[in-house]
Amino acid sequence: MMQTYWEQRIKLMYYKYIDEMLSVLTLDAKSIIDVGSGGTPILERLAWVPKKHSLDVKVPYNSNTVLGIKKDFFEFTPEEKYDFATCFQCIEHVTNPEKFVSKLFDIADKVLISVPHEWKQGAIEGHINDPVSYENVVEWARLKPTYFIIVDEPFNLMSKRAIYYWHKKGERFDFINAHRRFIGMELKVYDSDDGEN
Repeated sequence: MMQTYWEQRIKLMYYKYIDEMLSVLTLDAKSIIDVGSGGTPILERLAWVPKKHSLDVKVPYNSNTVLGIKKDFFEFTPEEKYDFATCFQCIEHVTNPEKFVSKLFDIADKVLISVPHEWKQGAIEGHINDPVSYENVVEWARLKPTYFIIVDEPFNLMSKRAIYYWHKKGERFDFINAHRRFIGMELKVYDSDDGEN
């Protein structure tokens, strides 16, 4: 039986990272769009976000809770800016990555993307921007990310994927609060004279 795109990838480690990051970073979001969704239900888990859109030129994900939009991203003009935009494993396929990433920032205050990290050129059909490095992504975004991580997949020859996050411009990103949300508890910060470390 032929597996869908999502079924082939659901167990990949980078999706676990993305899932955990989204559960923390979108807690205050009222709207989110997943660009280049390829039919993946990544937004379904975000029950607290009322407005969820999935955009793809071929197969947008669509459900009772996520609105699928079948459109070329370069031709897409939202009625209002989203709080959050995601784009996973898509930018390596586009002919103008700088314009594509710039548009992600145009349509959303916060952006989370993933790309293959330094995969060999020509190894994967359709990957026209490989190898993609940290420097490439910073050049396309014209901005260093707030946070990034390289995820290495076990039992996978082309195993590295990089995840990049940019916080809202002009707003300070609170790493301590993000950590508290992630672990689901309050941290006590001890003063040096408390006698505890």
